[in-house]
Amino acid sequence: MTSLPESPSGAVPRAAIPSATAPLPPPKIRCQRLAKVFENIGRARNGFAALSDVNLEVREAEFLAVVGPSGCGKSTLLNIIGGHVRPTLGLVTVDGLPVTGPSKWVGMVFQNFGLFPWRTVAGNVEFGPQVAGLPAAECRDLARRYIRLVGLERFVNAYPKELSGGMKQRVALARALANDPGILLMDEPLGSLDAQTRETLQDEVARIWADTRKTIIFVTHNIDEAVILGDRVAVMTGPPGRVIELIEVDLPGSREPAARRYSPRLLEYKSHIWDLIRRAGATLPGAAYGEVVYR
Repeated sequence: MTSLPESPSGAVPRAAIPSATAPLPPPKIRCQRLAKVFENIGRARNGFAALSDVNLEVREAEFLAVVGPSGCGKSTLLNIIGGHVRPTLGLVTVDGLPVTGPSKWVGMVFQNFGLFPWRTVAGNVEFGPQVAGLPAAECRDLARRYIRLVGLERFVNAYPKELSGGMKQRVALARALANDPGILLMDEPLGSLDAQTRETLQDEVARIWADTRKTIIFVTHNIDEAVILGDRVAVMTGPPGRVIELIEVDLPGSREPAARRYSPRLLEYKSHIWDLIRRAGATLPGAAYGEVVYR
């Protein structure tokens, strides 16, 4: 379901009204009736239901933000889309083909960076192309290209221990991009960063998306971040996890995060999403940060 909060006048923005004549292109990613039950979790005799009846379509080159409380299955959903976890029920397709396992066309970026401490920045970024069997010169060229894209040219020979958290996350992003995936799945990639670095990296992620036009699914607990970055926001709650609303983001002016942060309508979206999550049974511990956790 596509929905938008009303404007102050009570009118729905024109962009929220779909054209009756324009045909919709087929989705890049389609999740149909997804359910996931993990067996032998704690004292749950019948297993733990992480997801239930999740239906979701993601467009080609879309930036889809996913927001929801802790424990609502956001990471499980990403891992199923990425082919790392099999659903108990349901189907995921990419370009119309069923997802049966990990693919080089799907990259993942995690909150904990996952860098190899014994490799330099260049060595970490070269890793994927090396595993793919590309010639050494091509691996070096790809590494230089994506290290330059994330602004770390001066640190090609540095090791992870010599980098800040924000720089490590840039390396992780460059490493994922070096494999040239059509889809990038990002699981709370900025969650461990301080506020200033997080805002800077939001700008970088948006710029890289604009330059590469990858299809991105970006999981976050931060409502502001979801609205600032996303073309749409999928609001989840649970457990078991489910998508309760899919919101088209229509902020006037520039698509850049720096402009969106100060849009008066940002507060309308934020309030609307908070209300959805509150009604679904979540608690919001920090209004200043827009973070949500499950009660």
